Amino acid sequence: PTRYYDLRVGRIAPFESVKSISSLGIRGIALPEFLERSGIVSYKDGHGVEIADRHAWAGQLKQRITWVISENLAQRLNQKRVWTYPWPPAQRPELQLRISIDSLVGSLSGQLTLQAHWVLYAQEGKTVVDDGISYHLINVEKADYDGYVAAINGGINQLSDDLARVIVAHGA
Repeated sequence: PTRYYDLRVGRIAPFESVKSISSLGIRGIALPEFLERSGIVSYKDGHGVEIADRHAWAGQLKQRITWVISENLAQRLNQKRVWTYPWPPAQRPELQLRISIDSLVGSLSGQLTLQAHWVLYAQEGKTVVDDGISYHLINVEKADYDGYVAAINGGINQLSDDLARVIVAHGA
């Protein structure tokens, strides 16, 4: 039988003394093409890639990552809601994030690499105020798919923290 996995939002305390943001939106998240499939992708020996037949995502990975990051940011920044694209034209968020996850893969019995480029826009997406790269190596604590998905989830949480710090540094 196939086992299905999902990403989860943890309970994260808000940063202390965070000013309220008028509105925040995630414009989009891009993933490498080979990750956009139902089977969980990991590295095998050397340059080999394994796509699990019996270990799959319960939904679309890109949408779940977007949801986890938006919920994490809402908690960290003490926001009621972080919007995700598409949003109504009349409700364009003041601050917007575009995220490109370049790497989110590793081995089941080793480490996972998360590398993401991000751009923070202000003035309803008209002005770039910052851009950068987040890079994390996450140990896979348990050498199975549960442990591997937990490492992916941990990496997404670390990326969320990076993004929250950037937003706070720019006036939030």
